[in-house]
Amino acid sequence: MICMIYLSLISKYTKLCNVYFSGGFLYVDDIFQKVQKLRRYTLEDVKHVVESNDKQRFSMEQDKDGHWMIRANQGHSIEVG
Repeated sequence: MICMIYLSLISKYTKLCNVYFSGGFLYVDDIFQKVQKLRRYTLEDVKHVVESNDKQRFSMEQDKDGHWMIRANQGHSIEVG
């Protein structure tokens, strides 16, 4: 299964995609494109991690065009307003 550590590092501590959206969200597709170690995973793998994590570390939303975004629920290194 997808490594929660990678998701955590990406969504909390890096400016990997150079664009954070309102609430600290990043596009899942951007993460897959930029992080070699996550390319073997799918959107369904990411959804499973988010839904099954008992500590609710991540949130996901779809934008108006249906593209999925993810964020860490706490521990951001940027202001997520």
